[in-house]
Parts: sequence; C-alpha cells; structure tokens
Amino acid sequence: MLAYFRDAEAKAVLGVLAASCAGIALFLFLRGAFPDFPPPCGTVFFNVVSIAVDSGLRTEDFSRWPLFAPMWMMFLSCFVASSGSTGGGIKMIRALVLAKQAHRELNMLVHPNMVRPLKVGGTVIANRVVFAVLAFLSLYFMSIVTLIFVQLLSGLDFMTSLSSILLVHQQRGTGFGAGGGPEAITGY
Repeated sequence: MLAYFRDAEAKAVLGVLAASCAGIALFLFLRGAFPDFPPPCGTVFFNVVSIAVDSGLRTEDFSRWPLFAPMWMMFLSCFVASSGSTGGGIKMIRALVLAKQAHRELNMLVHPNMVRPLKVGGTVIANRVVFAVLAFLSLYFMSIVTLIFVQLLSGLDFMTSLSSILLVHQQRGTGFGAGGGPEAITGY
C-alpha cells in the first residue's frame, strides 16, 4: 500500500481524483443539484472516479447536473488512467512528462544554458521518450479534432460529437448528449 504513495503516477492520479471529487461535490451542492448538506458524496465520488478511469459505470443521469461537472469528468477521462490500465486517453504518465517538459522549457527561457534532465519520480526520462510523448499527444489531439469535425459535418451537435469521439478514442463506457445515457441504448 505504501508503494502507491512513493510512485509519482499513483500520487498524481490519487491527487487529481481527490481534488476533483471534492470540487465537483462542492460545486454540485452550491449549484443546488443536491439540496441536502452534505451532498451524497459517495454518489458523486463513485461517478467521478468511474468516468475518470474509464470504467463506464454510473449511477446518475449527468444531463441533470450543471454542464461543468460532466465536462470536467470527460476532461479527466482524457488523462487520469494509469499506464498499466485498460483505460484509454493519454495516461497520467504522459501527462506528467508533458507537464515536466513544459516546466523545463519555461526554465530554459529564463536560463538558456541550463542543462536539466527531465525526471519523473526520480527516474530520468530520455529526450527521445519525451519527443515520442509529444508526438503521440499531437497525433492524439489532431485525430480527436478531425473526427469531431467529421461528426459535426454529419449533423450531430457539438456535445454529442465530442462525447462520442472521446468515448471511442478512450474506450470509455459512457458518453454525454445523444451518445450516452440510458436513452442512447434503448431499442437494442
């Protein structure tokens, strides 16, 4: 159990999920989605974690929540999955490499002669790996944008297009808009 708290990726996943669960529960309470205080945190936490790690399980109809909450959960599903999981998206380890590389580049603007290897969890990441991650992220986002425009050309609305492309791209089990919810599978 303690090994999880020494792993950079696990710490990042747990930190992002904890902050997101608490933030969304507070947001939903303040917006009146749950009139009781405290809000049903178990329900909120289950749904946020489930969508974020791409398990596809849900106990709530997100169309009744203010738009920020389902959009944030969809955003989380893009990068919260761990490197060894079956969830799609860019994975947390790549997000960590991207964040560390961005930090390194900002430092290089201030100190142009600085030589600092990129490290994640104390392990030096080779520059060729960093460039491979950057190339992957470029292709990932270009394909998502391209496919969203293809969906929009077919006449779908933006939320359904975005949600369905991310659903397929990330192997997520549920979508939003016409691409998700119980009404999306009626008749099958």
